[in-house]
Amino acid sequence: MVSMNSSERQPQNTIRVVIFEDNKMEQIGIRTELDAQPDMEIVGMTSDLGELLELVGGVEVDVAILDLKIYDNEKGGLEALRGIKQMTANTKCLIFTNYDELPNLILSIDAGAEGFARKVCRPGQQPDLPELVRMLASGGHYYVSDLILEMRKYLDFSQIETNKKRVTREKNPLTSQEQKVLSFVGNRLPDSEIGKQLTISENTVTAHFKNIFDKLGVRDRFVAYQMALVEGWLENSTSENNSKK
Repeated sequence: MVSMNSSERQPQNTIRVVIFEDNKMEQIGIRTELDAQPDMEIVGMTSDLGELLELVGGVEVDVAILDLKIYDNEKGGLEALRGIKQMTANTKCLIFTNYDELPNLILSIDAGAEGFARKVCRPGQQPDLPELVRMLASGGHYYVSDLILEMRKYLDFSQIETNKKRVTREKNPLTSQEQKVLSFVGNRLPDSEIGKQLTISENTVTAHFKNIFDKLGVRDRFVAYQMALVEGWLENSTSENNSKK
């Protein structure tokens, strides 16, 4: 494990990052890119699961960048993700991989990953790595957009069961207030800020998200947001939010 000396950079707003990667060249590339960011600090880099979990348990880590395949273990990153989430909810996890198949995205979301991104992509196809790190550190999510759209093929959008009723695609299952709450996910706002914007309590926002998850059959707010965008269920709320800016 490579540990970094943190004595030189300790501003309060520094994003502390750990890297889980087995390819030495990619380790160097990621480290070089993030080292150039004044608001980021790499606190460790390893390809060993035990060392990674020891590091996360020993120091405050804001974001963990996890390769999916570690040596011959095609799910090494998922094992690392699950291990981190069992230890702490404070470390946000980005699966950073060349193995960008839909099943890997689904497994990553199910295990609690806040992000899933490609190592190699066309310019402009996704945010660059520093921006992804900042996005996750600030409470946001990012999943490869075309895979989210592909996920639609494996979800039954035509009939969503809610409160023992069947809702067809033509009918929006979300209430007006639920649409407004969900529309703020695109702005990566925390529940407390969403509550301020809508003049409701943070607990009420959390309750709305629970209802949304139950209706759409998902467990992640960003997936719910993407689903609602695709179906056109946020059109009115999005317009209202934009008009207030």
